[in-house]
Amino acid sequence: MRPGKTPVTPGTQRGLATLMIGLTLLMGSSVLTLAMVRGNLMEQRIANNELRAKEAQQAAQSGLDYALAWLSHAPWTPGQAPPQPPPILGSGDHVYRIDLAISTAGDCLRVHAEASAASDESIRAMATECIEQRRLLKQEVDAPLVIRGCPLEILGELSVFSRSCQHDPEGEPDPQCQPVAMLTDDPNGCPDRARLTLIEPMVAIRDFGDAGGTAWDQVFAIGKSELKALAEDPDSNVHWISSPTPWRHDLGSPAQPGILVFDATAGCPVFADQPTLYGIVYSESSADCLDLDWDGTRLFGTLILESSLRRLSGQVILHHWSLSAADPASRDRVYSARRVPGSWRDWDASP
Repeated sequence: MRPGKTPVTPGTQRGLATLMIGLTLLMGSSVLTLAMVRGNLMEQRIANNELRAKEAQQAAQSGLDYALAWLSHAPWTPGQAPPQPPPILGSGDHVYRIDLAISTAGDCLRVHAEASAASDESIRAMATECIEQRRLLKQEVDAPLVIRGCPLEILGELSVFSRSCQHDPEGEPDPQCQPVAMLTDDPNGCPDRARLTLIEPMVAIRDFGDAGGTAWDQVFAIGKSELKALAEDPDSNVHWISSPTPWRHDLGSPAQPGILVFDATAGCPVFADQPTLYGIVYSESSADCLDLDWDGTRLFGTLILESSLRRLSGQVILHHWSLSAADPASRDRVYSARRVPGSWRDWDASP
């Protein structure tokens, strides 16, 4: 043995082996710990991305809910910009902006909502659905007087003013304008018009049986039971009369027209105190309305009768709705809207 050199004994060899094994295990556990931490960070990132994507999709769906609520009471016309929903606050103070777009798609409205995270534009989601608006009135009927029969033996004076068709700057008539004063199912067009004054005397003749069977079906796009249910809401401006009492009040306004229904129990309408009426007046009675005195009554809108009008007294004026100086859109009332089931499958994700 050389001087100064520590002899290697079996005990020393065992200590070195133990040290090497310990260092190896330490390094292995360190690598494993780092891998686990990295995996946990990756899982957390994936979970956060999934959460953000889910929140963005929920925000887009809430945009459709917002559009449904708005379309349930507001008529939409092509080119009209819908109101934009307020931002949605998600977890961790993440804010999602929502953009709405509406377009026509056959008989429904295609509503597209796109939500994006304010902090990261790459986090976004889209939802598209078809929504049907249900309107109170049909758009194609636009006469101040709709009658299942004729005005006969007028004792006073009944004046009916149809719409005033506007002309463009070159003086050409509007091809969409139809100045119809009266819509009737009488095949002869009510030829006996003594003391009946029709301004722009165009009379449209229609077989009501082919279009639903009643005068109601010529004007209303809603059923009677549904409209009667709406009348229970005091803010609806719909009045359902079931007793034979005179109507002594004004109805509606140019901006907010009303609907006044006299059902079969109430009989023919009776007006007193010279009311001014804005909107629709309907009489369900199938018996001829006889010997009524409507003196001083003025209606801006449409009078609908399920029977002939005989021996009317007084000065009565019926104006087309456009003569009330109101926005034409105010006549177009929407009472509900509904989703079309499964319509989200009908379009691509892009608008």
